[in-house]
Amino acid sequence: MAGRSSRWSLALIVLIAAFFATWGLCTLISPDEVALSLAGLSTAVLSLPLGVWASRQPTGTSALPPDEPRHAIVPRQLPAVPPGFVGRIAELTRLTVLLDSALPDGEGLIVISAIDGMAGIGKTALAIRWAHLVAGRFPDGHLYVNLRGFDPAGDPVSWKDALRGFLDALEVPPERIPADAEAQAALYRSVMSERRMLIVLDNARDAEQVRPLVPGSRGSAVVVTSRHRLTSLMVLQGSYPLTLDVLSDDEARHLLAHWLGRERIDAEPAAVDTLVALCAGLPLALAIVAARGAVHPQFSLAALVAQLRDSEQSLDAFPCEDAPADVRAVFSWSYRHLAEPAAKVFRLLGLHPGHEITVLAVASFAGIGRRAAREALSDLSAAHLVAELTAGRYSQHDLLRAYAGELADVQEQGNDRAEAIDRLLAHYLHSAFGAAVLLHPRAGPLIDIPGHPRPKVVLAEILNYADAISWFETEHATLMATVRLAAETGRYTYAWQLPWTMEEYLDRRGHRNDSLLMQKTAAWAAEREGSTIGQAHAHSALGRAYHWPRMDQESRHHYAQAARLFETLGNPVGHAHALIDISHICEHQGNVSEALIHGDRALELAQGTGDERALARALYFSGWYLAILGQAAPAIARCREALLLERDIGDVRGEAFALDALGSAHHRSGLHTEAVAFHRDAFILFEGFGDRYGQIKSLRNRGDALLAAGRAGEARAVWQQALDIAIEIGDADPGHVFPDLIRDRLTALG
Repeated sequence: MAGRSSRWSLALIVLIAAFFATWGLCTLISPDEVALSLAGLSTAVLSLPLGVWASRQPTGTSALPPDEPRHAIVPRQLPAVPPGFVGRIAELTRLTVLLDSALPDGEGLIVISAIDGMAGIGKTALAIRWAHLVAGRFPDGHLYVNLRGFDPAGDPVSWKDALRGFLDALEVPPERIPADAEAQAALYRSVMSERRMLIVLDNARDAEQVRPLVPGSRGSAVVVTSRHRLTSLMVLQGSYPLTLDVLSDDEARHLLAHWLGRERIDAEPAAVDTLVALCAGLPLALAIVAARGAVHPQFSLAALVAQLRDSEQSLDAFPCEDAPADVRAVFSWSYRHLAEPAAKVFRLLGLHPGHEITVLAVASFAGIGRRAAREALSDLSAAHLVAELTAGRYSQHDLLRAYAGELADVQEQGNDRAEAIDRLLAHYLHSAFGAAVLLHPRAGPLIDIPGHPRPKVVLAEILNYADAISWFETEHATLMATVRLAAETGRYTYAWQLPWTMEEYLDRRGHRNDSLLMQKTAAWAAEREGSTIGQAHAHSALGRAYHWPRMDQESRHHYAQAARLFETLGNPVGHAHALIDISHICEHQGNVSEALIHGDRALELAQGTGDERALARALYFSGWYLAILGQAAPAIARCREALLLERDIGDVRGEAFALDALGSAHHRSGLHTEAVAFHRDAFILFEGFGDRYGQIKSLRNRGDALLAAGRAGEARAVWQQALDIAIEIGDADPGHVFPDLIRDRLTALG
């Protein structure tokens, strides 16, 4: 009797709770239906054994196991997992961790993740795969809708239509569904309030399309996929973003193996590697290529590679009759929804020679202001048509660049295209010129670049030496690609002036091979243009590039060409610098007397021009040669004069060379203590602006002075420091000149 009484008490509690839980539905169903529902519930409650109630948890969560439904209607709307799904272990794990933290006891956060990424990256596949993995944790089923946010065949699915579909799936009788959309949304929230469901909202265009489909109660999980980053969803619904990247090489190989079979993959590993590279990790591209190989098993993988390469990076390599699986069609879904100027910027990116671009470069390229450029790139980033690498700097997937290039070839033609390229080249040239002058003040007067670029060109903001180095390091690859673009499009002035601006940076950072490549292009372009001054500068730079790998014959040949051309032009400053460079080669070859002859001639030319930079350089080189030849007094005098000039000019690098030369002059004069101090000061300056070769040279010379002063232990430590730096940059110094010279010193020291 006591047990029965307990049951009636518990049943009454449950019935009261059920009454209030269904109160929100009373306006939609009749009182008779409410009574019938409660009567049925009471019967079910009374039929339960008392042990069920004794084991009831106090947390308020369901006592049913996760896979046991609590409602008669259990929709199972998840599509099948896309065939060939591979990898994504980290992403799947992250989603599960988010679910665990959001739903520890069944009452956690609603929107656990908004998966975003570019077209064809596999957002839908990931969402569906993960949904199947965790579906058992949602006893009331799962809802799915493809919102078709970027469908080329029609408009996106409205949230109203999607909501009505959900109400139908939940078997809410049509007669109980109000006509007003907002009322339908309220009904949806009421129906979902008692359920634990997984909801997948696929291919959303924006947050507004998603928000009404998110239940208002806790306990369900919502996963959204979109090409746009749904920032407002994060703010208002507390979603966790997950941006999907391309597949790794191993994941791409697994995908190909799924379609083509392990035997074919293992039989042609080189072809597989090439296929992976050509598809650039894009799952959609890999799937299309793999499908073609699977349909034609008689084709070798090498044949597929040949077809891809024949496409010359166009998207013709990825045809498919089914539009959603066609790369061009898929990309067009995102592109067609862009507003101007974002659409124009996207097309122009197909013409950009580098893989990365800044807001300022885009502003110049498109001929729009900074703000408009920033807004356009923000739109493209939100649509995952570009990716923001760092603040204000963007990159684009290779296949998207190919698609953008196709659009540009059709829509960006004539004068507009030519002017856009000219503005882009002007942006890089004038920005690089400003940076080059900051790296080495002597760069200024040697080349005639107009002080003001063409209209609508915005320059990089480079204010000091550190900015200049940082800018060149960041833009290194893009500048090289830009030089190629200038040469290929017949813009020869840009093709030789840009390498000139890069020379000091490439030399200082030890990029010898890049310097050779750039200066060869510069010499070719200047010759095509018929620019004598361009050829003179290019040959001078080529001589410098050949000098460090100890290709003395080639180096001297180009320096001599530069000297001849500068003399022909009546340019004594350029002529003086070329003679100094020749003197340096002579000294390296052991012909110090000949080196002094060229140095003295350069000094004579520089004195006649009044150019302090050329004069300072001629003074410390000729002073160094005098020191080697044992003429200590004039050597010290020339080097000291050079040092004062460099300090007046503000050329820190020239000051470092003058200090080093002055140290050597003192060392040769027997003033070893003073020499050590000068070499130490030179090293500090070289280290300050990152000249590794200057550091090695000043350390080597300081070690010589220390040893001569009887401080062998200190000499060993200094030489070891120099050797460490030399070994570190050995690949950039093909001749390994510094390591060999320093090892000889250490060996002799014992």
